[in-house]
Amino acid sequence: MLRALRAEVSKLRRSFVPLWTALVVVVWPLWSVFIVRLSSGSLEGLDSEGLMEFGPQGISSWWGVLLGGFVTAYVFGREYSEGTARNMLALPVRREWFVVAKLFLLLAWVFALSALSILAHLAYGVLLGLDGFAWEHVARSLGDGMLVTIVIAATLPLVGVVAVLGRGYLAPMIFSGVAFATGVLVLQAGWERWYPWGMAFALVGMGWMPGETKSSLVVGSWVILGALFLLGVAALIVQIDYADCLE
Repeated sequence: MLRALRAEVSKLRRSFVPLWTALVVVVWPLWSVFIVRLSSGSLEGLDSEGLMEFGPQGISSWWGVLLGGFVTAYVFGREYSEGTARNMLALPVRREWFVVAKLFLLLAWVFALSALSILAHLAYGVLLGLDGFAWEHVARSLGDGMLVTIVIAATLPLVGVVAVLGRGYLAPMIFSGVAFATGVLVLQAGWERWYPWGMAFALVGMGWMPGETKSSLVVGSWVILGALFLLGVAALIVQIDYADCLE
């Protein structure tokens, strides 16, 4: 397990992809500010609490699913695009440890991006000198952001399965885009608490649809998410264990 994890971390150190994903979430709050400026003509109606609310909403509705899908596609699909899949699985390490190591790296990466997004919103609020700053707003935004990330993270193993089956980046990215678009449609129908890619909307609402009220997740919602996560992990392990030729 540790050997597989060290190998994944070593490969990531030589990549600029983590830097680019971090840049996306750092710059993204400017879009929230731009939307407010465009809709009201000024920033007078925006306070620190309002800007911090944009953080979790950005994760749920703007970039969370799509960027999470991209990160998953990169973690599980790069072995095929770089032609290293056969070499990786020929190493004297149990194959399922590669899945566990990649999942650990993936979840750490996604949660780090979410935390960075909340911190970026906080920093922009301070730089803009917005009124109404309170640490309780920051804590609530961070808590909501992590909760939304848990929901999104539960769907990522299935995206990883698509990356392994599709042997690259394209299939999982298409899958994530379709899942995200379907989640928006499900929200309009009021079924978001039963659809994994719509559940994040139920928790914090949507950034570009302020009229959409937040609902809540029920026990059945978490059961569905847990089952989806376990199914995705099991499918990844089975696919890797029984793969004979991965190139």
